[in-house]
Amino acid sequence: SKDRGAVYSLADFDSYSYPYDSFRSFWEEAKFGSQCVIFFTDGQRQAIIRTGSYRTPDGNKIKLKKVTEKRAAYNFYFNKTVVPWFEEYIKPWKVVYITKYLRSASMCYWGAIIAREDKSIQVKKVKGKSGKAGEVHRNKFDSIKKDEYLVLLRQGHTRGLAASLVGIHRATVSIHMNKDSAFADAVSEAESDAIGKVENALFEAATSGNVTAIQVYLYNRDPKRWADRRNIQLAGEGGGPIKTEIIVSSDTAKKLTERIVKGENT
Repeated sequence: SKDRGAVYSLADFDSYSYPYDSFRSFWEEAKFGSQCVIFFTDGQRQAIIRTGSYRTPDGNKIKLKKVTEKRAAYNFYFNKTVVPWFEEYIKPWKVVYITKYLRSASMCYWGAIIAREDKSIQVKKVKGKSGKAGEVHRNKFDSIKKDEYLVLLRQGHTRGLAASLVGIHRATVSIHMNKDSAFADAVSEAESDAIGKVENALFEAATSGNVTAIQVYLYNRDPKRWADRRNIQLAGEGGGPIKTEIIVSSDTAKKLTERIVKGENT
């Protein structure tokens, strides 16, 4: 059975001998996440070696009479018949990993991990000199990279550094936020989580007088910005920690922390 509203990350097609009719039907209608694991139970090699009659994954019926033909089809069925068809059929998805297990030399149990880029946001078609629309290029900021980006924000990194770490320009992030309100909300939530972590870290470092810890923390958050400002040799009298005193209100401290998280100049 198939839930029309579900998003699948795992599918198992176990019809003993020929799983591909059900797979093709399922594939045309089901919704999948950015990655999916698919399993198959395929008994066509057994049919090849016994009778010479079998069906290819696309549904074509094949009848082999010569022993040499049967052996060739039997030995190379998976690598030369199944895999090429599967890779072509699932496009624009791509195979990340594929493996098989042969039981009793005839039954083939195989599975694949497949992945695709997020196609929900695409660059608009641009007309060339001929007046014809050009090809639509899929944006490289897919759902996988978005998740990585949000994790980095929660860890306290600025938007600019987080974008660089996932290999995306900051302007690309802004475009996605403008077009995808759910993603924009996720960014705001991730930054809110980071603000709490930054506040706690800076407060603990400040109350202990450990200025070096503050400097190191800021440098790790945004090395490019703080590289020319840090001085990890600072120390108080006699080599101990510098004594500090907090002279700002909690509201002011929170605002300053928010500005640091967003990467604003202070």
